[in-house]
Amino acid sequence: MGEKKIPSVIIWDEVICCEDDAQPPPFFGEMPHEWLKKHADYYEEVITAYRTKCPILHKLKKIMCQKWEYLEKEWTPSDRILSAHQLSRRIASQKCLELHRTKYPDIPIPLIYRPRDGRKQNCLVLIPGLSEKQELVKNDIVYLSLNILSETFIADILKEEKILDWDLGYAITVYTSQGMTLETPQRVWVIDENLVWDNLIYLAAGRVEYLNQLIRIEGPPLPPEIVEARNKKVIE
Repeated sequence: MGEKKIPSVIIWDEVICCEDDAQPPPFFGEMPHEWLKKHADYYEEVITAYRTKCPILHKLKKIMCQKWEYLEKEWTPSDRILSAHQLSRRIASQKCLELHRTKYPDIPIPLIYRPRDGRKQNCLVLIPGLSEKQELVKNDIVYLSLNILSETFIADILKEEKILDWDLGYAITVYTSQGMTLETPQRVWVIDENLVWDNLIYLAAGRVEYLNQLIRIEGPPLPPEIVEARNKKVIE
């Protein structure tokens, strides 16, 4: 093969570079933006993200968004919910636990290890409901049967204020999903408007085998007290 050489004449009718100049893969040993600045007769960067301002695309995205009830019908315990917001992850996890208990009582539930003390990693950790210990690091997931977890443990894990080193493993963030590969028929339910319009969605796409494993849905219904507090804040 030998060393790659740049042809003496390169003819392009038009080159359009979009988004962050750190994103594209390099060619000719340089990033595309840098190479074009040196060799193109004319180079211009479009800073405005017109994609996020397009009303037609906004309308299309809304049509593509499923209702939360669709998740309740199609969800399985191997699926994961992707959200950047702690509140939506917590509520979605509670809803998924209810679905799990009702529809899949014999399938173990995922618990994710999230120590309050970040130094408690690569150490032996007592597994809830068992007498055994496992060596875990942050964001490791273990699967446990519902019948070995006490109601007190379930109640504590659902509290808004974190008092345990464990969380339900149904909902994840983009960053906690690093290293994961979700194989079909597993799915990722994306419930954040911010993620849909943000580059983080591309990181989510990298966790699945096929793009049809990504499903965009509306967030779960908020508790009445949260809705009331938000409405009161808007009025004020």
